[in-house]
Amino acid sequence: MAAHRFWRLSISSTPASVPATIGELVLATTPGGPQAAVGGTIKASSESPTGPAAAAFDGVVATGNYWTGSNTNNPKEHITYDMGVGNAIDVVEIRITSPAGATVTNYPTSMFLSHSDDGISWEIQRYWSGLSFTNLETKT
Repeated sequence: MAAHRFWRLSISSTPASVPATIGELVLATTPGGPQAAVGGTIKASSESPTGPAAAAFDGVVATGNYWTGSNTNNPKEHITYDMGVGNAIDVVEIRITSPAGATVTNYPTSMFLSHSDDGISWEIQRYWSGLSFTNLETKT
């Protein structure tokens, strides 16, 4: 793979067609490596007042600390990390942790990771479907 400035996780579905909830999202440049999404800008398609997008990248996995979209009855959400000018990374692994205390109907069941060099044209790197999560479960 190659290094890119923008990385986006797009949620296609949740078990109950409600906004997706993610406790922590790690973009790693090596298998098992540390969070590489640091010092950049986080944007989401939407966020609830109690579930800001920044919570997905803050390294804290705790009850009440998560990102969730605010589009009622619509699971199609995305969260984007802009590494900043001159700070492209090559993501080789993502880790998603479900938040404590959220209901299983909010976890993503289908999603895809895409990348961009300009924030306009996106290319899908990987797609997942048929997922299920439990509280505080991490999927790699």
